[in-house]
Amino acid sequence: MKAIFAPKAGGTELDLTYYWGPRALLAQLLARADLWSSAFRIKGVAETGKPDYRTDALITAGVAIATGVVTFATFAYAFGTVVAVLLGAALVIHEFGHLLAYRLIGQPWGRLVFLPFLGAVAVPRIGFTGQAQLVFAALMGPGFSVAVPLFAAIYVHAGLPEAEIAIATGLVACALNLFNLLPVEPLDGGIALRSVLARIAGKYARFGLIAIGVTIAVIGWQIEQVLLLIFGFVAVVANLKPRIIDPGLEPLSRLQVSISAFAFMAIVGAYSVLIRFFIQNITSV
Repeated sequence: MKAIFAPKAGGTELDLTYYWGPRALLAQLLARADLWSSAFRIKGVAETGKPDYRTDALITAGVAIATGVVTFATFAYAFGTVVAVLLGAALVIHEFGHLLAYRLIGQPWGRLVFLPFLGAVAVPRIGFTGQAQLVFAALMGPGFSVAVPLFAAIYVHAGLPEAEIAIATGLVACALNLFNLLPVEPLDGGIALRSVLARIAGKYARFGLIAIGVTIAVIGWQIEQVLLLIFGFVAVVANLKPRIIDPGLEPLSRLQVSISAFAFMAIVGAYSVLIRFFIQNITSV
C-alpha cells in the first residue's frame, strides 16, 4: 500500500493506493473490507479526533450479510429451506464462538465471512502471539456451540411440543461440529492438533499429521464419504514437505498441552453423548 499526504485548503488530503497482487477471492474481499474500514477510522480521527468504528462495524456486517445470503441460497438449493435454516443458525453460533475467543484474548471482533457450499470462517484482525491463543480460538467454535444441542436435548427431555424440531436442530449442530473437530487441517480439530504435535514432536510433527491424514482418507474411502477422503488427502499433501508450524508463536507449555488435549476430548465426548441421545429419541417422537 502507498500513502501520499498532500496539502489541501483547510487540511490535508490522504491518497491511498493499494497494490492487490495475485490473491484468492476471499483474501481480496477481506483486504478490501479492511482497507475501507481503516480509511473510515482514519477519517474519523482526522475530522472528530475519534476513530469511526460505526462505519467499520457496518462494513463488517455488510460482508457477513452479503456472503451469508449467497451461502444460504446455495444451502437451500442443495438441501432445502429447512436444512438451510438449521445449517445457517449452527454456522453463525459456531463462528460466534471463534469471534468471542478473539475478544477474550484481547483482540477486536474479527470478521465473519460465509463461503457458499463450504460453510463460514471467522477471521481475526490481529495475529496471535502464542499457540495457546491459536488453540483456544480454534476450540471455542465447537466448544461454544455445545450449548445448542444441549438446550435442544433439555427441551426434548422435558417432553415439550414440537420435539422433532429440537431433535433436528441438535443433530445438525452435533454433526457440523463433530465434523469440524476432525483432526485434519484446516478444520478446528486439525488446527488444535497441529499446534499440540508441533510442541511435542517439533519438526517431526508432520509425520504424525500425515499418518492421521492417511487414516482419515482410508476411513472416507471405506465408508464412501467424499469429504473425509478430500480432507485426508489435503492433510497428507500439506505435510509432504518440511514446514515450520506456527512460526513466531510462543509454544504451548506442558500444562497447556494437557489442557488442550483434555478440552478437545471433553468437547468430542459431549457431542458424542448428545448425538446418541437425539438418535435414541427419534423413534419416540
